[in-house]
Amino acid sequence: MRLEYLHTFQKVVEHGSLLYAARALGLSVSTVSAHVRAVEEFFGEKLLERKKTGVELTEKGRIAVQEVGGILRRLEAARREVAARRTPPLRIALGNIPGVVLLPEVLREYRLLRPELELAVLIKNSSECAALLESSEVDIAVACFLEGELGAGYGCTPLGRDRLVLALSRGHPLAEVPELTIREVLRHPLVTLPESSGITRYLHHALKRRGIAPEEIRSIAEVNSVFSQLQAVARGLGAAITSEVAARSMNSKILVREIADFRVERHLYVVCRRDSAHPEREEFVSFFVQKGRELLG
Repeated sequence: MRLEYLHTFQKVVEHGSLLYAARALGLSVSTVSAHVRAVEEFFGEKLLERKKTGVELTEKGRIAVQEVGGILRRLEAARREVAARRTPPLRIALGNIPGVVLLPEVLREYRLLRPELELAVLIKNSSECAALLESSEVDIAVACFLEGELGAGYGCTPLGRDRLVLALSRGHPLAEVPELTIREVLRHPLVTLPESSGITRYLHHALKRRGIAPEEIRSIAEVNSVFSQLQAVARGLGAAITSEVAARSMNSKILVREIADFRVERHLYVVCRRDSAHPEREEFVSFFVQKGRELLG
């Protein structure tokens, strides 16, 4: 017996009419009639009297409809109970670098251990990750955050370090300079990222600490992600002051150079709100940190 047939039978009784029940259910009258007939065949009795004004329950039909109603109510209660106990998705926001460089390998191994856990993943820039965490739209954020950007209500686990380096194509004029300085680099147009990017915010912060105005950067093009930036560099559009982790992931497509007087480190963190308690959060954070540190070396 299909539950759909029991539900249809109950609706016919509620409306007192095959026609009105069909309209309420969005079915044809013939389909509703077939469902009712299947219920009657299951019980082995005539449950409804068809009349010109509609339908009426027989004596045995009154017994049947009480049982059908009880079955449907118990099933709905069981459905709600199961739904209430279902573990919600673990929501994670990651910056571009951990999202592209680390996440695929971490998830590949984690899914072997916990294939049943549902994950909802967003890849954003670091300021967007912070905003999503602050508004409780995610349980975990993995990104480079500026010192003091997150308040006391967050638990931060260090994941690893990244540095700002100069990415160049092999034919760029700076590729042959033995020792690069920041002033020399800033004489050339750069492929840049938006101000909301963690790399840009670290870059501007580091320049200001050295008495250099960020406005001295000459942007030949602004792109929306570090990997778009590196692709532009590889194709000779310009140089870029960018993430060493991301640049090294490009293998031999670009040159990676240190800037002698501009050694800037960034710190990657796995961050959680202290007032959020997803049942799987701590296990995932522990696994991500362990595997992420291995991948970052």
